[in-house]
Parts: sequence; C-alpha cells; structure tokens
Amino acid sequence: MICALLIPIIGISQSVKSVVEVPDQEIEIVSGTPKYFKNASSYLIQFDYTDLEIGGYENEASYIAYMREDAELRRKSADDWEQKWIDDRKTVFEPKFLELFTKHAGSKMIIDPNNKGQEFVIKLHTQFIEIGFNRNFKESPTYINVIATISDKDDTEKPLVISMKYIIGKEAMSSYSADFRRIEEAYAKCGKELAKYMRKVIY
Repeated sequence: MICALLIPIIGISQSVKSVVEVPDQEIEIVSGTPKYFKNASSYLIQFDYTDLEIGGYENEASYIAYMREDAELRRKSADDWEQKWIDDRKTVFEPKFLELFTKHAGSKMIIDPNNKGQEFVIKLHTQFIEIGFNRNFKESPTYINVIATISDKDDTEKPLVISMKYIIGKEAMSSYSADFRRIEEAYAKCGKELAKYMRKVIY
C-alpha cells in the first residue's frame, strides 16, 4: 500500500505542500544472531537522536531554523518551540515507546531507561522523522525510521541490528492534530512492533 504524504517546500510558503509516497512498513535484521539473546530478560534502553534527518529538510538544524521562523511569524516564542521540540523526546515520545513495548513484550522482556545493572542493552537510534500533516480534514502520515541495536555489555557477541522503516503513527479521527502528537503515535507503534518482532525472532 502506498500512502500520500505532504511535506513543506522550503522557501515558498509556510503552508505549501507537495506529495510524496510512503512505502509499507519494513522491519528486518541487518546483522547479528537473534538466538544469542534468547536468555536475556532485562534490557537497558538507550535513545539516540544523533544525525537526525527531518523529511523535506536538509537536516534537523534546517528544520529547527524553519520552525523558529514560523513561530516568530505567528508572534510565538521561537525559543519555547525549540525547547519543546527537544523536551518532547523525554516527556512524550520515549514514555510512549516504553509503554507500548512493555504492553506487547509480555513476560519475556523488561526494559528500563535507568541503569540497574542489566547485562543487555537496546539502543534505539532515530534516524528519520517525517512530520506529516493533519489539518482541515486533509491528512498525510507521520512516520519514523529507526535502528534498534541489541547487545550485551561485554560485547562477547556481535550486536543484533534491526532496521525499522516507515513506522507510521496512527491517531484518532481529527480535523487537526499537533505535530508532536502524531510523532508520539509513531513511537507508540515502534514500541509495539519492536516488542512483537523481538518475541518472534529471539524467543
């Protein structure tokens, strides 16, 4: 299935959109041996946003600059917008990921962002965020691409690297939704799908 996606064209207008195509969700093992982790039950979860790319922009810095300008045009605080963009990771996206991962992991796996001496680590690296669009009954999906790297702390085995692409955040019917809410739902989907996939290939 191909979904229509609307992204901003920089330099023309804050509201101009163009259509691109979003492929179906993809989850696959890039490298590593899943069964090595079959006896693991507790993981330290680490979130990584380095080198993050945003759909329609050269990089995250370009997106932030664009949105700061947009905030100023709307007579809002650009600093407040940027601070919220960063804070949402810890206060919205990560808790939602953890909630849905835990719900679908069952009794097989426990993850915790706090170091409690776990022998195994999951590093979730967000590589790409498509902000998407939902306004005035016109909608285009928000999605994320991430790499989940599962390893032991002693590095006695090559890590298990899982690629997750086009993880779309579904939301309740609405004529308008804030960007961070749609991204939140993408992280919810990511947590659910990663837990299900790990149960399938590891346990």
